[in-house]
Amino acid sequence: MTIKIPENLNEVRLEQYQEYLKLTNRPDLNEDYAKLKAVSIFCDLDLETVRKIKLNDINEILEQIDSVFKVATPHLKRFKHKGVEYGFIPNLEDITAGEHIDAEKYLSDFKTFHKAMAVLYRPVITSFNNMYTIEKYNGSEAYSEIMKEVSVEVYLGAYLFFWNLASELILDMKTSSQTQEIQQAVKKALEKNGDGTQVYTQLQKGMSLN
Repeated sequence: MTIKIPENLNEVRLEQYQEYLKLTNRPDLNEDYAKLKAVSIFCDLDLETVRKIKLNDINEILEQIDSVFKVATPHLKRFKHKGVEYGFIPNLEDITAGEHIDAEKYLSDFKTFHKAMAVLYRPVITSFNNMYTIEKYNGSEAYSEIMKEVSVEVYLGAYLFFWNLASELILDMKTSSQTQEIQQAVKKALEKNGDGTQVYTQLQKGMSLN
């Protein structure tokens, strides 16, 4: 029997990853059955065929698959699938409210990861060097099923990039808010106490401790 085992993330489809996550979200499953099912998913084999594989070989296959997922995933701005080039939203600062809401919603549930990909990536319309434009967003329906076939490497890179950027944005907003609060506190303190230098020094000490 010849078994095709994924050697890198580029050989794992997003739909396989979603199917595996569905498996891991079922604590009621027998551990041995879960192993067989995982091999069935990632090696594109039916369960009856997997049952005929030696147990030692099953464990080796799972170790190889596990090592594939331990590799860092880069953020791919563009990729080709079946002759069509897809591009990540070129500038997330210009992301629309609809795109942002849908991306966050779909990324929060593994069952809709393919829909999130259809929000973040769309066909490239024009391209010049590193600059490009993509189709306008009209919902995820047009490309969500296609995205199931895309490499999980593309998805994981986009997922990490999107959430890291969102986290940085939240941190910047929080810092900005704290700065405004400190400025207001300084202003009130100076208005209340004539000795501005002393008050400001005390506030600075409090800021450093915080």
